[in-house]
Amino acid sequence: MRFLSTLILSLSLLAGLYLAGQQIGEGTARFRADNRSLTVKGLAEQEVKADLATWNIAFRRAGNDYPELQAQIKADKEAVQAFLTKQGFAAAEVQAQPMRTVDKLTNEYGGGQGEDRARYILTGKYTVKSKNVDLVASALGHLDELQAGGILLDTEGNANPSYALTNFNQELRPLLLDHATANAKATAEQMAKKLGVKVGKLRSANQGVIQIFGAEQDNEYGGEGSMQKKLRVVSTFEFDLK
Repeated sequence: MRFLSTLILSLSLLAGLYLAGQQIGEGTARFRADNRSLTVKGLAEQEVKADLATWNIAFRRAGNDYPELQAQIKADKEAVQAFLTKQGFAAAEVQAQPMRTVDKLTNEYGGGQGEDRARYILTGKYTVKSKNVDLVASALGHLDELQAGGILLDTEGNANPSYALTNFNQELRPLLLDHATANAKATAEQMAKKLGVKVGKLRSANQGVIQIFGAEQDNEYGGEGSMQKKLRVVSTFEFDLK
């Protein structure tokens, strides 16, 4: 008799699960009749703004007169420093990088030196690290002032700022997981209601992978260049049923 009751309950739950699945969607939940548990996935997404910008401003000079090029790069460094100060950056946010020199005659892969080709290439660079991401974005739009002043900006590589979240682990991650947990609990309760049972205690949880995208993108590629970030996590939870 006890076996028959258990069998009837199991069949009823499975039938209810099938009907609930038509509305909730395949793959969002899984019912296990053998141990009366329900496994659901909780989705959480949130858009946030980066709180740290890193911006490299590189500039170069090319020619055959090395002392003259050194003087030009020195003047360029002073001009870039003045530009950054004018934009409102504090001295602690700006760091001058060592000058880089390329002598094509000493480069074994550089080939010969023609009369119309510069022998030396000198590159200077400043790195700006600021938590004022809006100021960095604003300053980026004024780079034409430097170019108008004769500064030859080096745009090879990634010349745009990169944006990061420094408060991710302390603030954003717990908040995102709380939202995923709430979403999973709501899904579990909705399905349990369809089954005619109630959700019990949380049996197990799997955080899943937290993804960080550029807010305007559908994947993680290139997300560092976006000030607005989209956070997404799909966590898996198993609840008791009672």
